[in-house]
Amino acid sequence: MQTVQSSILVLYTSLLSAVPNKYGVTNANFTDVTFTNVNMKQILGDNFNKYYKFNLILNSVALPTTTAIINTNNDCLVMLYMSGVNFDGGCCYSTITGYNSSTSYIGSIRTSNRGTPVTFSDLITFPPTFFNTFLRCEDMPDITISLRSPIATLTGGVPTFLLPTTNLYPKLTYTFSIVPVLDTEILPFPSQTEQSLVNKQRLFTK
Repeated sequence: MQTVQSSILVLYTSLLSAVPNKYGVTNANFTDVTFTNVNMKQILGDNFNKYYKFNLILNSVALPTTTAIINTNNDCLVMLYMSGVNFDGGCCYSTITGYNSSTSYIGSIRTSNRGTPVTFSDLITFPPTFFNTFLRCEDMPDITISLRSPIATLTGGVPTFLLPTTNLYPKLTYTFSIVPVLDTEILPFPSQTEQSLVNKQRLFTK
């Protein structure tokens, strides 16, 4: 049985603020957070140069205690979208975002106890059977996670997410596993000697 090294990626939105720092930046209500210069080469280790595709698995979302009030039932239900890594074509299709290999749906959560302040911490876990596939990307991409409403609206025939801009959402912590897709192993380039032998064989077969 073949085993390979998997990687763990943990993203803390509590490190971010509206003023950019070395970790990234967020908007005022924490619905769009960007982590800058995420060192994917270090996270993936030897697998970075060994495989072409990887499966990104959202393991959990940690919800800290907060005094923020999310007023209505629908506002506390949010979909999670990620961008910044090169998601595989066909990985995600949304009737709002359209076919976009750079942005993908990664899960959904409920961020409050239906209209009351979150006075308790919580941990939301996800089954490992749900994952998104991305192609090997640049060494240090910026990764953005966006909270979006499960309700859409049409304005002039254009669909948009119906997400309030007044709510202050909790500062979430995301934990991911990253596992290489085994059949996308990158074969090493042939040595100069091997290439010479191949060239000679081609001459003899002509």
